[in-house]
Amino acid sequence: MEFDDEIYAQDLPELANALAPAARGPSARFGARLANPAYRKAQERARALSRNRPLKTKALHSAIAAAARQQEEWRRLSVDGGAPRPPSHLASVKAAYEQLATELRALSAWVGWPLGGLDPGALSTQLSSLIADKTTLYRLPELHRLKTGLAARGLSALVVEMASRNLTVDQALECLECVWLSSILESVSMADWRIGTFDGEALRRTVNGFRLADAQHVKTASVRIRRAVAERVTRVRDAYPRESDVIEHQARLKRKHMPVRDLFQAAPHVLAALKSCWAMSPLVVSQLLPPERHFDVVIFDEASQVTPADAAGALLRAHRAVVAGDPHQLPPTSFFVASGGGEDDEELEELDGAAPLTSNLESVLDVMGALLPPPKGSRNLGWHYRSRDERLIAFSNAQPNLYDFSLTTFPGVTGEDCLSHVLVPFVLGRLGQEESVSDEVEEVVRLVADHAWFRPEESLGVIAMGIKHANRISEAIRRARIEDEALDSFLDESLHEPFFVKNLERVQGDERDAIILSIGYGKNTEGRLLYRFGPLNIEGGERRLNVAITRARNRMTVVSSFSAADMDPSKLRAEGAKMLGRYLTYAESKGSIREASRSPSQSSTRLNATSGIRWWPPASR
Repeated sequence: MEFDDEIYAQDLPELANALAPAARGPSARFGARLANPAYRKAQERARALSRNRPLKTKALHSAIAAAARQQEEWRRLSVDGGAPRPPSHLASVKAAYEQLATELRALSAWVGWPLGGLDPGALSTQLSSLIADKTTLYRLPELHRLKTGLAARGLSALVVEMASRNLTVDQALECLECVWLSSILESVSMADWRIGTFDGEALRRTVNGFRLADAQHVKTASVRIRRAVAERVTRVRDAYPRESDVIEHQARLKRKHMPVRDLFQAAPHVLAALKSCWAMSPLVVSQLLPPERHFDVVIFDEASQVTPADAAGALLRAHRAVVAGDPHQLPPTSFFVASGGGEDDEELEELDGAAPLTSNLESVLDVMGALLPPPKGSRNLGWHYRSRDERLIAFSNAQPNLYDFSLTTFPGVTGEDCLSHVLVPFVLGRLGQEESVSDEVEEVVRLVADHAWFRPEESLGVIAMGIKHANRISEAIRRARIEDEALDSFLDESLHEPFFVKNLERVQGDERDAIILSIGYGKNTEGRLLYRFGPLNIEGGERRLNVAITRARNRMTVVSSFSAADMDPSKLRAEGAKMLGRYLTYAESKGSIREASRSPSQSSTRLNATSGIRWWPPASR
């Protein structure tokens, strides 16, 4: 301050008026000092009132004029007409102000932006907004932390831009991802000329050209093959004219043809050239073909079901062999041989999942796998194509005792009904439900009829665990089709993929758009589950179940009269029975990936058929 408080006791307007010449310039000041006593007197008074070192007259005039204005404003606002003075409660007001400033700094740190620099009106509006929206207020510290983190990563401009556009959370996330990926693309484009000079349209033209050329190549393949076969037949007939005469003679005969075995011995070269690919079961080979190596290659499909003894005859008749099969699917078994193949095969097993009386046999796939281990003589095929929704194969793929996540699948979503479980209510007191539940048979017939009505364009198959249950379903469907025209039309056997009802042991190699898997086994009259699961209780039963649950392309429906919760884990000794419990849990969850990937001790599952192809003898390189 320039003056003490007593300055306001003076007549400041008069004093300022007397000092007015000081503001007019040097000549005015000089003339006033010589000829104006009032000016000199006012100058002395002003200097006497000044608290600081003597000021120049012009500065004194300015200070006196400012004090006069303050005095005038005070008198206008004062209620008692007194001189200007500090308020009596200034100390408390100052303390309150300091407290307010401290709280504003703390609040600024909480919300993440400064509040102290706002004018009173703007500050009041801001505080009212924060109080009105407490939900946002509580989130502000985390928002500030995130904002600071984004700013540290150079994203401040993006945050401001997104805020100005009022984006929703989902839109903001999409925007952030787009900007992030775009920046990566720009960076890679600058660093790698192959990316920077990439021409998507040129690639599209190349792909389309390849697609057209590939389609044309496939279309003309039959013509090329027929030409190659015709040229080979001509060369062989020219080389072996006597064999050619034998074949022509047999072709002209209308009856009394030479047996195939004798014909093959008489004209092996020409006959092999005319019919270069022969398809037959291993047991028929020895009956029809002479014991010489007349073929270049013999191929075994579904080799996991062929015993080495049955395969020997075919192996002796070719120079090389390709043995293809899935070691995790149906093996050869003595189960039906031991029981005679009757309807009561399941009765051979003891109760509660005890060890079975029969076992699996070694297959030619097992023998070749031992003789020619990877990578020299075998190759694993890890791509799975059948299932159009990954949930149909995820269970088998997740099983450690099957594929253990080794299969490559194609994710896809065909709908919520891709995998479902139908639980048939249990009725106490009914006899004979342990091996084939009657209500379950009726439910399967209803599901088949619904499929015939609402999805006739999709093929369908029914798989039953036991023979007796499969026969009962077949008979019930036969009766139902008599009165249902749509069902009768759907069951036409001339269709490309006709409807079937098969038991577990006969379904390998089949596939359909939709599959109904009927467990069939049920509880006794007292409601106790007997754990008679037929072939599932045999060693390798999990491989049989794997076949059943991987036959569907689009959807799988599991029908049973008991749920996974009805099964006592302590009574499940066979791995096939344990896997059935896990699969019921998986089906009840509609294909939850969490259920599919659980460990066996919890409830596990995952994908279909790592087919093994083994070459014998190994190809020379």
